[in-house]
Amino acid sequence: MSDITPTNQNALAPLAQRPSYLQNVESKVDALAVGGGGLPRVSLNNNVISLVVDGEVTHVFGQQAQACILGTMPGVGRVFYADQYNPGSANIPTCWSEDGQTAADSVQNCPSPNRTCAGCPMNIKGSAANGQGKACQYVKALAVLFPQDPQPGRVYRLLAKGGTIFGDDRPDQQMFNLKNLAAFMKTHNLPLGPLVFNMVIDVYSQTPSKLLFQPAGWVDEQFYHDVIEKIPEAEIEQVVSLDFGSFADAAEQPVQPAAPQPAPQPVQQVAPQPVQQPAPQPAAQPVQQAVPQPEPAPQQATQQAPQPAAQDQTAETSDVGAVSPEALAEALSKFQAKL
Repeated sequence: MSDITPTNQNALAPLAQRPSYLQNVESKVDALAVGGGGLPRVSLNNNVISLVVDGEVTHVFGQQAQACILGTMPGVGRVFYADQYNPGSANIPTCWSEDGQTAADSVQNCPSPNRTCAGCPMNIKGSAANGQGKACQYVKALAVLFPQDPQPGRVYRLLAKGGTIFGDDRPDQQMFNLKNLAAFMKTHNLPLGPLVFNMVIDVYSQTPSKLLFQPAGWVDEQFYHDVIEKIPEAEIEQVVSLDFGSFADAAEQPVQPAAPQPAPQPVQQVAPQPVQQPAPQPAAQPVQQAVPQPEPAPQQATQQAPQPAAQDQTAETSDVGAVSPEALAEALSKFQAKL
């Protein structure tokens, strides 16, 4: 699929020439011009574009998605909810009109005495819950397909309300409401079906669930032949019908919307955190290997001459003069003679 995204007046160049495989594609733009049942549908609850199948949210795009419009109901219808309208609910409205003139035959509780929109008290300014607008709203059903849908080829029902149909848009950026989109496409001979749109929630609007459409490019040839060409026209007609009474999910409970997913963002690389190193320990000192000492040589026992310890002590502690060996021997001899 093309990645072209127009943002200025020169952006139409890629759309000016149809690819050869699209030369004979029927326009169907007149049906888009201003003049859901058990089916898969688009939810705009909480200003988030998501896909609902059998009452379950199967995919969440965020606030923008690329889509192909395969067909629309002719003109603009009307829809009235006795309870406050919830874009995430599958409950059918209290009253609806496919032509914007009279209530559908399957409506059982029409608030209009004569079943006409012109004579309905819900079609009077101030009848809305906020006391400002009309309780009965404009509506246009679209059959859309999402090339990035996990189930390619599945057709979804999108109920566009008054803000999406007539509300403020930004033509300088080729971002249109449905009324101006139809005129733009007719002027430039652009067909519905293989043309891809950026479908964007208008976050600058105070109207909830308001969409803008921006032509983005063509589907590639393989996708066109393998997917779009094989969708039966009867399926598209069923999707854009406003005959709620014939839909299988008349008793379906409001969908619990999945948590909004942001538009894909570049993966943020987590900055590596410094590893907490343990406090530095003193470097281990190499073990000092004891140098082998030579064993001491056997010592010759030295015969110490007898020290005259006593005498020395006497000499150190007494004033007596030193006795000669000869005198000592003589004294000893006299002592033995007396025995």
